[in-house]
Amino acid sequence: MRSIDDIREINQNFINEGQDEKYDLIKQILEDDNCFFKIDVDVAVDILMSLGFTKPLQVYAELVDPSNYREEKKYVVGD
Repeated sequence: MRSIDDIREINQNFINEGQDEKYDLIKQILEDDNCFFKIDVDVAVDILMSLGFTKPLQVYAELVDPSNYREEKKYVVGD
């Protein structure tokens, strides 16, 4: 099963190879652990296709599996 960390690593490889600036934008989106839960499916599929996935809908389904959801850290003033 794919995780957000796997997707970040693949994107970073494209950045390291000096690929197009869109991978920098993708990196910004991927900074949110739960980005695939928040973005539109069409955007998600476009990102996954840009990263070379031949079955982006299948990968998307893995990424939005509830087991991949990461609780957001909440900070309380005074802690």
